Amino acid sequence: MSKQKNVPELRFPEFTIEEWQEKPLLKLLENVIDYRGKAPPKSEEGVVLITARNVKQGFLDFTTKEFIPYEYYTGWMNRGIPQKGDILFTTEAPLGNVCMFPEDNNIYALGQRTLTLRAKNKVNNGKFLFYLLQSPKGQLKILNRGTGSTAKGIKSSVFKKISFQVPILEEQEKIANFLSAVDKKLTQLRRKKELLETYKRGLMQKLFSQQIRFKQDDGKAFPDWEEKSLGSLGNFIGGGTPDSNKREYWNGTIPWISSSDIEDDSIHKISITRFINEKAIKESATKVVPVGSILIVSRVGVGKLAISNKSLCTSQDFSNFTPTKGNVYFLAYALNSNKNKLLSLSQGTSIKGFTIDDINLFKINIPYIV
Repeated sequence: MSKQKNVPELRFPEFTIEEWQEKPLLKLLENVIDYRGKAPPKSEEGVVLITARNVKQGFLDFTTKEFIPYEYYTGWMNRGIPQKGDILFTTEAPLGNVCMFPEDNNIYALGQRTLTLRAKNKVNNGKFLFYLLQSPKGQLKILNRGTGSTAKGIKSSVFKKISFQVPILEEQEKIANFLSAVDKKLTQLRRKKELLETYKRGLMQKLFSQQIRFKQDDGKAFPDWEEKSLGSLGNFIGGGTPDSNKREYWNGTIPWISSSDIEDDSIHKISITRFINEKAIKESATKVVPVGSILIVSRVGVGKLAISNKSLCTSQDFSNFTPTKGNVYFLAYALNSNKNKLLSLSQGTSIKGFTIDDINLFKINIPYIV
């Protein structure tokens, strides 16, 4: 028996006979709607205009919302009304974002650089096409047909001719339903994460303002908190950047990070992708920061911080703090809860920031240290 060629490696067991067929996108669509003409006039209220900026990968984002006059919409643009089950696709800036049109009662108009794709229901399942277009293979095909050097784009006529391998309608529906169930679960988990993060922020505010206080094991109250300067609780170490043109500096085993390698939402996340050697340390301003230090970004991303879980070096954008008193995790969370005060230390015109001298005198309230 000859091996089937056009079948995926992972497949539902009830579909084993039919091979997937190569078909141009045009054969899978009932209609492709795009707006052609001058950009419509904007207004303070009216019909919501869907632009390429609103179409994200998998969802619509109306953080930035534009409107067009209702009269303009009824006179021309109402031919591009998206419907339930349609797919929105961005042709440029950015190229290739895909989302399903949501169910709601609002009126929308379609802007430039955005297409509405309507599937042929007897040939193609709309949700399957949505997942196909945003899959790695689908995105690669779209990108390869795009043109432009800095910002790639694709013409509607070119996009419709791209061919994709698709199964029969029944298998499309099975795949689409499975992926929709996974998406639903992911949405629930993201929502749960958002609620927990909101709860954590509120709890941190109450803990560090001492509205909520723990008691000792015997039920007695802990001693009152004290105001301490950060400099009295440990030592600061600056950073620097070895000459990037000297490749011999960048072939060692000592981690080196810049401010972009830590994130704003966690004290635990550090992305290490660059390494230097002892020579780089000796011949530059960077220094080894001990494990268990608080890496505080003092310029270019002021206020971000993380706890080092290994010895490393940092750029000059850090004022790194190694505690000699107190718990490093408490101190990191305390600084995180005082981020607005840290930001108030920032000074400068083009690049705002603060110095080690500034943060050395920075005061925080901490539990009594014996």
